[in-house]
Amino acid sequence: MIMIEEFTKFILMVVSEVLIAIDPGHGGKDPGAVVENYKEKDLNLDIALKLREILLDKNISVIMTRDKDETVDLQQRLVVLGYLIDYLNTKIGMEKMKRYYEIAKTFVQAVEQQIGPGKGPDKKTEVFNLLKKVIGNKLTDEEIDKLIEAAVFEMNYILKLKGLEKQAEVNK
Repeated sequence: MIMIEEFTKFILMVVSEVLIAIDPGHGGKDPGAVVENYKEKDLNLDIALKLREILLDKNISVIMTRDKDETVDLQQRLVVLGYLIDYLNTKIGMEKMKRYYEIAKTFVQAVEQQIGPGKGPDKKTEVFNLLKKVIGNKLTDEEIDKLIEAAVFEMNYILKLKGLEKQAEVNK
């Protein structure tokens, strides 16, 4: 059986930003399984509270359907699920934006090599059209412009650093 501390260490190794939902189950009027003096609802809650404490100590966000002996109906559980869905959409949205940025950087570099120095507006238009074909209507024109600007800024910054390195080597 995996101990809670070992499970937490495993989670920390796998992900860096996490929101964990804990649903102790049963509670209130619903005792769950009962064996001798042990009620499932009490064991579930004890374990869930200990797990929450461990996770919070590791700066991991936790949401619980219950943190005391109370009945949690289906509607209340769905509220928690709705919060998690919003959270996941936000995370997935950020991951997509990172992917789009990587695509923008690739297009900026390719167009720069194809067209060469100068002609900035022509290159930006070319990159914009390429991104629009790939991304479609998933981003606004303004968001695509911002991606291109960021990719160009990063490329120019790297080129400037490489230029400074070459100049330092020449000056040795």
